Amino acid sequence: MGAIILFEFPSDQADARSWILDRAAVLAIEGKAELKFVGTEQARCGRATTEMIALEIENLERASSILSEWRRDALLPGFLETRLLQIECVDLAAAIFP
Repeated sequence: MGAIILFEFPSDQADARSWILDRAAVLAIEGKAELKFVGTEQARCGRATTEMIALEIENLERASSILSEWRRDALLPGFLETRLLQIECVDLAAAIFP
């Protein structure tokens, strides 16, 4: 099964976005990852606007290894939140009409 590394950070932190996208580009060129989306969550009561970036990796083990390596990087922005999600393909028609 595949995996998604989900990043979340304050939208006014352009350095976080650059840090992620620079590393994601290298993985994409090597065929190891695919950028799935960059999204902005609007401000909510007492919470600033945030950005999320999703990077799809072919399997959970590789994603875990990549995330572990990135977390050890001294340049990793301290406010950057990361989540590792295991994903599965779902056939919508089969889910609706079993």
